[in-house]
Amino acid sequence: VNFFKDVGQVVRVRLRLNRKGKRMGHGFVEFASDDEAKKALEKKNGEYLHKREIFLDVANKGDRCLPPK
Repeated sequence: VNFFKDVGQVVRVRLRLNRKGKRMGHGFVEFASDDEAKKALEKKNGEYLHKREIFLDVANKGDRCLPPK
């Protein structure tokens, strides 16, 4: 959430986990508005977070990240 605070309000962050509960390296970030999401794409794509380069894209409507059971 802090990584994106300079581009907009983050509504929700969902990280993908494997069956063992470990992070898979990708997830979903939902912003309060489309304009904020576009700003994040423009400004944050290619920046580094915890020494890893971040790649952003718009999720398809079929992309889902379900909460763990």
